Amino acid sequence: MLKFATLVLFLIPVAASLSGQELVDYINKNGLFKAVYNPSAGAYHFGRINDPLRKSTLKKRTEADYDLSEEIPESFDAAEKWPECAEVFNNIRDQSNCGSCWAVSSAGVMSDRICVATNGKVKVSISGIATASCVGGDGVNSSCNGGLEEVAFEKFIENGFPTGSEVDKHQGCQPYPFKHCAHHVNSTEYPPCDSVPEYKADTCSHECQKDYDRKYEEDLYYGKEQYGFSDEAPIQREIMTNGPVAVSFTVYESFLYYSGGIYRSTPGERIKGYHAVRVVGWGVENGTKYWKIANSWNEQWGENGFFRILRGVDESDIEDGGVAVTIDTSRLPGHGFFG
Repeated sequence: MLKFATLVLFLIPVAASLSGQELVDYINKNGLFKAVYNPSAGAYHFGRINDPLRKSTLKKRTEADYDLSEEIPESFDAAEKWPECAEVFNNIRDQSNCGSCWAVSSAGVMSDRICVATNGKVKVSISGIATASCVGGDGVNSSCNGGLEEVAFEKFIENGFPTGSEVDKHQGCQPYPFKHCAHHVNSTEYPPCDSVPEYKADTCSHECQKDYDRKYEEDLYYGKEQYGFSDEAPIQREIMTNGPVAVSFTVYESFLYYSGGIYRSTPGERIKGYHAVRVVGWGVENGTKYWKIANSWNEQWGENGFFRILRGVDESDIEDGGVAVTIDTSRLPGHGFFG
C-alpha cells in the first residue's frame, strides 16, 4: 500500500504540471492510451451543461428493476445483439462547430431505440438540429450553447421530433445543416473546427425541407418515458434490455488528444468542460474493462468515431448518471429511412 500511495503522490504533481505536447508525450510514454497533439484542441467549445440537480430529479432505475436471471456478459455490443439495427447504432454524427453534443447524442439514442422497439422495421435518423433548436426557452438549453440530454428526451415525449440525416446526405425532414469539420485531428478532407464559423441553431422550425415528401406533423416520432440510472451494472442492464443510452462526462485536456486505446485521465489534469455521448457496449482488453462509446466528431476522430474509456471506476464521472427514453410505438408515422 505504501508503494502505491507514493506512486500516486508522485504522479499528481507531474501530470498537473503538463499540458499540450508534453502531456501527449507523457501519455504515450506511459502507455496510457494513444494520444496525438493538435494545437487547436484548446479552443474547443463543449456544449454539455453540468446540472446535477436537474438530473437528480429524474426517476431512477436500479439493477433490481431488470431481469436478473440473465447474466451480464463480459463483452457486449448493441450491433451484435440487434444486427438488424447495426447501421443505426454505428452511425457517427458530426456536431460541427456547435456545442450541440447534448442534442446530437440524444437524437442518436432516440434513433437507436426506435429501431430496437420496432425490431428493425423502422430505421430513421432523428434530426439533431430539430432537437437542438426546439428544446430551448428555459434559459439553460440553448442549441449550440449547450444543454441537457434529459431535457431533450422530455421534449421528445411532449412534442416529438422529426427525421433528419447528416448534412452530406440531405435526407429526412430537417437534415443537420452544419458542415463536417476536423475535431482535434489533422484532416485532408475537413477544415479544422476552429476555422469554421461558430454556428447557431436558435430558430425552431416546424417545416420540412422543400424536397421532402411529408409535412412536419406527419414526420414526428415520440418518446414515452424517460429515466436515469448510475453505476456500472444498471447501465449495462439498460443497454442489454433496451439499447444504447446517453451519458455525460467530465472532459479533461488529455481527452482532446485521444486517438485510440482505452482512455483514462491523468491525476491533476485541467477540466476543459462536459460532453454528452452515446454508450453502445462494453468489453475487456488485456484485463482492462472499458465502455464502447459513439462520439459526435465524425468518423475521422478516435476509433472510427468511437472511443473506449475505463469501465467500473467512474472514470471522468462517466458512470455518474446515464439517461434513456422509451419509444411510444403507438404514435409511429409508419415510414422509415436511414442515412
